[in-house]
Amino acid sequence: MLACALSTYKGEPAISCILGTGSNSCYFDGQNLREEVPAIAYVLGDEGSGSFIGKRLLRDYMRGYMPENLGEIFFKTYGLSHADIFENLYNKPLPNRFCASFSKFIYDNNNFVEYTRDVVGEAFTAFFQNLVSHYPNYKNYPLNCVGSVAYNFRDVLTEVAGKYGMQVGKIIRSPIDDLVQYHQDFPIS
Repeated sequence: MLACALSTYKGEPAISCILGTGSNSCYFDGQNLREEVPAIAYVLGDEGSGSFIGKRLLRDYMRGYMPENLGEIFFKTYGLSHADIFENLYNKPLPNRFCASFSKFIYDNNNFVEYTRDVVGEAFTAFFQNLVSHYPNYKNYPLNCVGSVAYNFRDVLTEVAGKYGMQVGKIIRSPIDDLVQYHQDFPIS
């Protein structure tokens, strides 16, 4: 969380978030980092993450709720049976990464605009409802994010943030370059 907060810090307090394979959030004022809502991992939480998006996609695929032609593309792309999905979820290591890997499918098939925006929008709405909105005066701070999910779906993230009365600040895919910049801009005294 500290790398996220530092890499997105622009000299003012903000709500800093990780939205990648998993999700997490904190308030950072330049010196103090505070997590209001704990990250509780992919089984119970990870709202807004690739894992959360992937779980919805897999659920819709397995139940037949996905648009039919998108379901066909999904099967042609991955060739996964229900048994294969269960095997990856319950018997193989890192099921959270397995789930998160399907957020790329949503991104690659954004021509199914209503469905894909709904899946991503639901994930971000859950993120704001269950995490971000629990920070005191959260609307007074910009939302800064690190991670591929935030970066790739920043248009939907910005839309959902607006519904919660927040402005989106800095969104970056990876923190390393911005961490270097932070240490140049705010050297240790």
